[in-house]
Amino acid sequence: MYQLLLSSSNSFSSTDLLATSIMAIPALFASLIALVGFGIALIIAIIFVLLETVLVVLAVICNWKIMEKAGEPGWKALIPFYNMYVLYSISTNKVTKNVCFFTIIGASAVSMIANFIAMIFVFIPYIGPIIVVFIRIITTVLFIAPIVFIAFLNVGLPKSFGMESGLRVLSIFIPIVPRIMMAFGKWQYTGDKLTIFGKPDDDIPTV
Repeated sequence: MYQLLLSSSNSFSSTDLLATSIMAIPALFASLIALVGFGIALIIAIIFVLLETVLVVLAVICNWKIMEKAGEPGWKALIPFYNMYVLYSISTNKVTKNVCFFTIIGASAVSMIANFIAMIFVFIPYIGPIIVVFIRIITTVLFIAPIVFIAFLNVGLPKSFGMESGLRVLSIFIPIVPRIMMAFGKWQYTGDKLTIFGKPDDDIPTV
């Protein structure tokens, strides 16, 4: 009788262990998929960071060479914001340069302040959400304006190096390609600047 009960208990334990193992398979499979997915996402993130780093370094090198070709010291390409001011000076007339550059700086500053204010008003009931929506509309407009003015730079720069219209259009969407060509190619600075606002300059401005 004791042996029968022991045999029955062992049989139940084996069956229970087998059922538990089978039930654990989907969880283990799901964990494996999650681990593989995390690994793939991590690899993609690392690739994007490396690619972005390479593009930034390449852009600095190209801007350095472009500035030197235009008669400006290359080290100016290393200084944030000022490097953009120098590129505007090279590629656009004085009025266009000032309008575009200071609009971009002003729009960026106002947008940062507006976003900070929106974070405060989001906690205020009733009127808060209305103000936040109004602020979002303003920041959207402020986001569009710099894009347009940066497009002027991307068109004016290849124009000042004598590039044809096709490369100027390409520079709006993929600016790094024409800049590589300007930096290391046959194109030389001509001083033919883009004029959007004001009158064309009579001479090449000194930055």
